[in-house]
Amino acid sequence: MSFLNPAFLWAITAISIPIIIHLINFRRHKTLYFSNTKYLIDIKKETKNKTQLKQLLILLCRILTIIMLVIVFAGPFIPFDRDRQTDKLDVTAIYIDNSFSMQAEAKSGQLFDVVRQNALEIVNSAGSGMKFILITNENKPEHQVILNKEQITGEIEKLKIAPYQISLDELVLKINTLTPQESKANLYILSDMQKNFIETPST
Repeated sequence: MSFLNPAFLWAITAISIPIIIHLINFRRHKTLYFSNTKYLIDIKKETKNKTQLKQLLILLCRILTIIMLVIVFAGPFIPFDRDRQTDKLDVTAIYIDNSFSMQAEAKSGQLFDVVRQNALEIVNSAGSGMKFILITNENKPEHQVILNKEQITGEIEKLKIAPYQISLDELVLKINTLTPQESKANLYILSDMQKNFIETPST
C-alpha cells in the first residue's frame, strides 16, 4: 500500500494526546466524604474494575479515531503492479507448419528453413522472461507445455518435416488448451497457408 500524501503520517504522533489525558485522569484522586465509611471498601472493589475497563475502551476509541483520520488524509492506495501483470500476459505462441508442402523452394531457400529462421528471430527478440508455446503438426509431449527461451530454441532447431497437417480451427483449439488460465497468448503463424489449413472442414 502507498500513500498520496505520506507527510500526513507524521500526525500519527497525535495519539500521544489521549494517552497523556488518560494518565492524568488515572492519577487524579477525588475526595468523597461519607458519614459512614463501613461500606467504602466494598464499593471500591466493585467499581474499580468497571471504571478501568471503561477508561481503557475510551482511550482505545480515541486512538483509533486519530489513526483513521490520519490514514484518510494521507490518501492510501494500492499501486498497480505493471511488471507482475505483464508477466501474466507475456505468453508467445508460435505455430510452425512442418507439413510436406513446406518443402517447396522460395527465393531465400526452402520454406521450412525460412519459417524456422523466422521463429528463431521471434524468440531472440523477446525478453528473457518470456514464456513460449510451440505448436507444430505433430502432437509431441514437448510441444504440449510452456517453454522458456532456451527450451523453445532447442525444439525449433530439432524440428523436421512430418507427414501431418492440422487446420486453423485445430490450431486455435490447441492455443486455448495450452495457454495458462488468466493469460493471453500472442500468436505467430508461420505457414504457406495451404487451403486445407485455412478452410473449416465441412460436416
